[in-house]
Amino acid sequence: MNISIAPTLPLVECDPVLIERVIANLVENALRYSPQGTQIDISARHQDDSIQLMVADRGVGLPDTEAQRERLFDKFVRAHPETDTTGAGLGLAIARQLVQLHGGTLTAANRAGGGSVFTVQLPALPVPPVLE
Repeated sequence: MNISIAPTLPLVECDPVLIERVIANLVENALRYSPQGTQIDISARHQDDSIQLMVADRGVGLPDTEAQRERLFDKFVRAHPETDTTGAGLGLAIARQLVQLHGGTLTAANRAGGGSVFTVQLPALPVPPVLE
């Protein structure tokens, strides 16, 4: 696993247990749909007024159209139903709901060079002014 976290990130207001579950689900999916031994990339950075967390793999990628990718977040939908018999198709639906509860978004895209990237965006708390 390759982990890259920006040295300074603003705070977010969240339930850490729920956000940990989101991250664990995304990493679990990346591992499930990637060839064994390939690299999973996890990164976090400050983007505008939010924290952006990305989990990227080098697996088979996602469906071609935005509408098909959005269906991945529906309950009981599996990315590869013909080969994936281990999941119930609830993980991404639950992950998106948990992120939305925190005022954020969860999106999916194909990764340049193959694979997929899931991006969690959570609103950052305002940085208090420095008093002198």
